[in-house]
Amino acid sequence: MRRARLGDTFPAKKLKGNIAASLIPKTVQETGHQNGMGLQRLNFGKSKKVGKHTDSLSTHQRAGALSMDLLVALQILPGFFSNCLFLALYDSVVLLKRVMSLLIFSRSAACGEWQRMLTSAGLRSIWNSFLLDAYKQVKLGGEAPNSKVVKVPSVRGRRRSPRNKAGDECHLLDFESFDRPLLPAFRGLVEDFADVADFLLVYVDEAHPSDGWAGPVGGPRLFQVRQHRSLEERVLAARRLLEHFAIPPPCQLVTDCMDNNANAAYGVSFERVCIVQKRRVAYLGGKGPFFYNLGDVRQWLEQNYGPR
Repeated sequence: MRRARLGDTFPAKKLKGNIAASLIPKTVQETGHQNGMGLQRLNFGKSKKVGKHTDSLSTHQRAGALSMDLLVALQILPGFFSNCLFLALYDSVVLLKRVMSLLIFSRSAACGEWQRMLTSAGLRSIWNSFLLDAYKQVKLGGEAPNSKVVKVPSVRGRRRSPRNKAGDECHLLDFESFDRPLLPAFRGLVEDFADVADFLLVYVDEAHPSDGWAGPVGGPRLFQVRQHRSLEERVLAARRLLEHFAIPPPCQLVTDCMDNNANAAYGVSFERVCIVQKRRVAYLGGKGPFFYNLGDVRQWLEQNYGPR
């Protein structure tokens, strides 16, 4: 998965003299023609001056990008360390329970598989999730990004969407009605507000792949998913969601494309709720999993459409 990288959403600004901050030979040539200078004169007659200016601009650009990266990193660190502390406490509690089971009951009670959560893969995943959140394109009250998504084939007995054929590439806002808000949510909200809102669940990059940062072991692990290596694998994993979990038929399911454009635009970072109304972001939920709150979503819907 391509995660949001430092500097992704901060294009270089233009400086005085119509010289772009990121100066390349083509830009130099175009600037030369605009100023009425011959190409040969630009390349050779003033090569030293342009070269010095280019070096200066590159230095300023690198310094600006470095300061921006440092600022973002400083903003991320408190949340990152708090997540790591939570995982360390979780692993400690699980280990203590296993030791107690071994001492009090029997060896067989504690001989099951133990999956640690505080791992190098977990740390990378958490850090990348904070980068996604920091560089997300979506803003409350702003225009909703119209990301590319892929319709998931429905299983038997589920109603298909008349607007898009299963497996077709489409856009996120294609699922919005003019007079109804669009939001992703789960069963209770879907059943209560399906008459006033369109519900859409977007399946993005797997948070806990079995060959990466695997999730904790709890009961039978019926839903193990590898890291998605192709769009077909991602669609297949999303289809298994329909088969194993109770997603109400009014809620439509799509997947992000393999360039993860929806994930980056909305800063999903594991999970996030967003309400789109008239192609603008009317509600933007917090970063999951700790600030993922469906109670706030219900409150917003009840304030706008009445209690259920």
